[in-house]
Amino acid sequence: MSEWNAMTYDGKDTILRVVNDEAQRMFALAEAPGAWDRSTPCAGWSTRDVIAHIADTTEGCCAAFAAARGTGTVDERAGALRDVPQEELL
Repeated sequence: MSEWNAMTYDGKDTILRVVNDEAQRMFALAEAPGAWDRSTPCAGWSTRDVIAHIADTTEGCCAAFAAARGTGTVDERAGALRDVPQEELL
C-alpha cells in the first residue's frame, strides 16, 4: 500500500477516487430490486431513509452542521425526503 496523506492537497485524487468508488457501490446496493424499503442496521431506517439522509446532508451541509451543534436533528431532515421517488433521490 502506498503512503498518502488525506490532509494534504496531494491526497485529493485518492480521496475523490475513494468517495466516487464508494458512492457507486452504494448506488448499486440501493438500486437493487427490493432494496428501497429494506431495513438497515440503523434502527428504524430503511434504505430509502439512509439515501435521503445522504442526499440531505450533501445538499444541505449548513443544516447538517446545525444538527451537529444540537440545534436540529438529522432524523427530521432525512424524514422530510422520505416520499421523494427513488430515481430522484439516487
